[in-house]
Amino acid sequence: YEIYQCDWSSDVCSSDLLQAIPIFCLPPAAVDFLNHAKLRFGPSSDRPRIEREGGLVRPPFSSDELLGLSDDAVLQIVQHYDDVVGGERGFDFLVGGTNEVIQVVRDAACSQPVRFISILGGRWSSLPSHFKDAILGGVATHLRYRFGNLSSGTPWVPSETPTGSELAGGVIRELSRHRLYWRRKRETAEALEACSWVIETEFDVARVASLIEESSDADDPSDDRSGGGGGLIGIAINSTRGTLADAAMVITTRLVDSGRDVPELLPELLFSFASDSHAAVRAVLTRRLPVLLQSSPELGWRVFSRAMARADAEMWREAEPCLYYSYHASFDKVAPFLEDVLASGAFETWGRSEEHTSELQSH
Repeated sequence: YEIYQCDWSSDVCSSDLLQAIPIFCLPPAAVDFLNHAKLRFGPSSDRPRIEREGGLVRPPFSSDELLGLSDDAVLQIVQHYDDVVGGERGFDFLVGGTNEVIQVVRDAACSQPVRFISILGGRWSSLPSHFKDAILGGVATHLRYRFGNLSSGTPWVPSETPTGSELAGGVIRELSRHRLYWRRKRETAEALEACSWVIETEFDVARVASLIEESSDADDPSDDRSGGGGGLIGIAINSTRGTLADAAMVITTRLVDSGRDVPELLPELLFSFASDSHAAVRAVLTRRLPVLLQSSPELGWRVFSRAMARADAEMWREAEPCLYYSYHASFDKVAPFLEDVLASGAFETWGRSEEHTSELQSH
């Protein structure tokens, strides 16, 4: 009688208990529940339930297995795993759920970016949001591995190798098609930074700059975010605004280095990021500023002046290469900043040799 009164729909673990009872002893509601549980969660087990386990949580399938499925099957898989908690099915506590499948989809999109960017556009309304983000993130990682400055920690051989401009074009079209959805997302910043390494046409440069501007008011990083051991650059490259700032700088330096015109929006974006409320966003600009200071001094020094307007010792440590590589040819530009560097105490922590630091101070 007590079993008959159970709430069958809410207690999945009841199927294990009910399985041990002869079926002719069960009320109809219990039989219906067992059939439903078997369809959704697979066959039940009468082995003792282990409440505590340890080990590495693994995804329920690999990215290679996912790549072997049709597009329709991929869609069914991600819809099923839209909200599944790891170990929920009761077979193996160490088999993951939604979070692990998100990473599998991301890896699959990294291996077959053309296919998955097509799935993203063609099955948009049917894809859960988690997996839309995973697909775009995977495609962005593919571009960054092959054309950017990101390297894989394990051997990586993609199944598809489209040209950078071809794949970037697909990414830009997707971001433009669903602008409201993608605005301010971390995956959007990663995708735009990835595209910044390969776009060539004025049209694509203008579109990417416009998309960067639309997400430049993202709230990541928050003003109170700290980077632990990664410092300011660690915060920046793992944040939305920091990644967008780096993307704007990559495009600008590529255009200047190749002698092409820089559209008006890009300097405006650099000035905006150089005035950002978080020091990490300002600091990430200094990574590529030494190049810009040489190839476009007027623009470079304007960005540098804004970024360092309220710099502390940590900011000056990041900006040291900007002054070091400029003082021989442009000491008149470097000199006004030396008093601020001395006041911050940054000279004592600069990594150059004592001889070079003393030479800079002596001027």
